Amino acid sequence: MAASPYRIGTMSRAEVAIAIEWAAAEGWNPGLHDAECFHAADPGGFLVGRLDDEPVATISVVKYGASFAFLGLYIVKPAYRGHGYGIRIWEAGLARLAGRKVGLDGVVAQQDNYRKAGFTFAYRNVRYRGTGGATAPPDARIVPLSTIPVAETIAYDRARDRRHCRRVRLAVRRGRIPGRGRTARRDGGRGARRLGLLTGRR
Repeated sequence: MAASPYRIGTMSRAEVAIAIEWAAAEGWNPGLHDAECFHAADPGGFLVGRLDDEPVATISVVKYGASFAFLGLYIVKPAYRGHGYGIRIWEAGLARLAGRKVGLDGVVAQQDNYRKAGFTFAYRNVRYRGTGGATAPPDARIVPLSTIPVAETIAYDRARDRRHCRRVRLAVRRGRIPGRGRTARRDGGRGARRLGLLTGRR
C-alpha cells in the first residue's frame, strides 16, 4: 500500500506544543509559555508537514501588525531529513508572509540557505548563562511590574515596538501567561518618568 502524500496544514493549538518540544530537543531554549504567547498573536501562523498523519516538519510564520512577521521553529524530525520536506514547508511558510518584512533567528549552519532565500544578516545574538536567586540591593526606583497599571505598561511597550499584537497583551492582562517583571522610574514614585522595563520568563 502506497504511503500517504506529504501534506502541509495549520497546526492545532495542541500541536504547537510538539514544535516547542522539538525545539528543546535541538538545544534551543523555548520558554514554558512561548507557545501560548505566539499562538495568541497569530493562530494561523504555525504550519506542520505530515506523512501518514505523523508530524514530520514544522515552521512558525507569525504575523505582527500589517507589515512585519517572524519565522521560527523551522524543524524537520531527524529521521525524515534529506527528503525535501523541510524546503516545502519553508516555501509554504514564506508564501503566507508575501509582502512583509520577515525576521528570524538563524541557525549558523543554515545561513547560506537563508541568504539564498533573500535574507540578509542583521546582527548576532549573544547569550549568557548564570544562576538566579541572588538578592538585589534595594533601590526605591525599581518596583514590581504588577504595581503598575497594565494599560500604562502596554502603552510604554507599544511606543517602542509596534509589532506586538493586541491579543498577546490581552493574554497577559487576563493572567493567562505567568511572568515577572520590574520597572525603573527616574526619581521614584508613580509620577516619575519610566526609564526601562525588564521581564523574565522560564
